Amino acid sequence: AALGDGFTLSGELPRVRDALRRHFSLADLQAYATEAARLDGLKKSCLGKLLAEARGRLVPLWAELHIPDDQARKRPAAWATHGIGEGADTSSNSAEKLEEKLEAVEAEEAALTQRKEASQRILSLLEKRSGVLGQRAAMLEAQAGGRDLSKMRAGELLKEEKLRTAIERDLPKMNKKLRELCAEWEGAHPGEPITYDGMTVVALV
Repeated sequence: AALGDGFTLSGELPRVRDALRRHFSLADLQAYATEAARLDGLKKSCLGKLLAEARGRLVPLWAELHIPDDQARKRPAAWATHGIGEGADTSSNSAEKLEEKLEAVEAEEAALTQRKEASQRILSLLEKRSGVLGQRAAMLEAQAGGRDLSKMRAGELLKEEKLRTAIERDLPKMNKKLRELCAEWEGAHPGEPITYDGMTVVALV
């Protein structure tokens, strides 16, 4: 986003041409216009690459913050309207428009990075909770399969019993801690609830 200061020739060209016409030949002015167009094209090319790279950095941030893809693409149209990453269409934009979009994407990246750092404890506990829920689902599925307990080894039964006890003990503790952390978050960030896969954490637990 710092390229703009040195490359404002396209906007200044008409005024500069009028001022210089009295002192330079037509050939000089044509050469100047050609060089200005070249530099403007170079700026646009550089901005297009930077914008594609910045858009690409948003994707893992959305994933780490568990923002669903359909919600992520509804965020400010500065990047959503023309795709994300290397395949993004930048050909129809002026250099100035590309610069505006790059600044918007970089601002979103900074905001998401700050949000990730601030919510790390909540997200880490949510991922741990998700693992416990996955274990519980697998255990319930196995139980629903009509197993013959008489054919299970004692070690297997003991392992399952320990898992059941751990789930019954840990899951309520996790839910309670998550509610406490979310209350702290909402006190510090009013109007910005933490979400996980499209749902608020409070509703999830």
